[in-house]
Amino acid sequence: MKKICFILAALFCCAMMNAETYGLNVGGVQVTSDNAADIFGDGTVSYDASLAELTLNNADIRVDCNEINKGAIVATGDLTIVVKGQNNYIAVNNLNAYTGAIQSLGALTITSEIYPTEFAKLQIVCGNGCALYAMSGNIWLIREVNIDIKGGSNDFGCIKAMNGNLHINGATVSMLPAWIRVSGEFILSASEITSPTDAEIRNGKIVRENGGNEYSNQQQVVISSLLRKLIYGATPKNKGNSVWLEGFSTTESQAVGWVELAEHINLKATPAEGYTFTGWYNSKNELLSTENPYTNQLMTENTTLIYAQFEQEEQGIENTNHKSEIINPKFIKDGQLLIERNGKTYNALGAEVK
Repeated sequence: MKKICFILAALFCCAMMNAETYGLNVGGVQVTSDNAADIFGDGTVSYDASLAELTLNNADIRVDCNEINKGAIVATGDLTIVVKGQNNYIAVNNLNAYTGAIQSLGALTITSEIYPTEFAKLQIVCGNGCALYAMSGNIWLIREVNIDIKGGSNDFGCIKAMNGNLHINGATVSMLPAWIRVSGEFILSASEITSPTDAEIRNGKIVRENGGNEYSNQQQVVISSLLRKLIYGATPKNKGNSVWLEGFSTTESQAVGWVELAEHINLKATPAEGYTFTGWYNSKNELLSTENPYTNQLMTENTTLIYAQFEQEEQGIENTNHKSEIINPKFIKDGQLLIERNGKTYNALGAEVK
């Protein structure tokens, strides 16, 4: 029995020795090839080393810096964090003034999954410490993600890019306080500051307009996304008819895309064999256009529904008699094409009409 135990222990040690160690620590857990697929064992955090991509799926990460001597997520190189779900929470107690709750030696990107149906949400609570810290490279907060930061009133501020720019593109970011420290530029696109109304960006910081200073550590600043949800699809569904939205996937039923406010919506309908495209309609079943592709509509609402209507082409009834037009007369009744044959009445699809 002892011999078997020794053998099992040796095999376990060999397996541990063969595991590849990655330059990433999450919640005090060193990420390796053995645990990367499910770092906490609860399905909420995973890592793809080939992409340097960490996925948070309704993750709850809470650490004490005094115990692990680091923040909640620490990477030795570039790191992309993909946020899924509405309940992602990161909290760090006793965070060192020169450490980040999320810290990378290289560039840092926080984003949503591709083609989400809703904005993903991430809350970061870090006291006086820095929430996001990239030591070398840009910080990117992009696509359909809502990031709420509470903390960052030390010298490093709330977000710090030591050797790079801060890009907020399509994301919603709220900060208390809103103290930004970047060596390069602070660039907004597809997002805008909505609160306070007198805030502006100057010299890589958020300040009061007309030459004002930064806000106090009691003032929250909100940067809101300009992306709006577009639900698009085909009617009838799943018949081979398809609708394409520029920048997003093609669907034969219904899909979600995100278009910047006041930007043109570019749609294209492709009918299946035996069908014709008849027009674009909104949620009230109102005809918007019969153009295809459709490029004139502006995105003006928070949520918009546009679908392409397709109709099946008239097939008629087979008849090899060259006098079919006389033998089988056609006529319109109640807006419907009908055909008489041998004393009976049929519609254009060949079904008998009583």
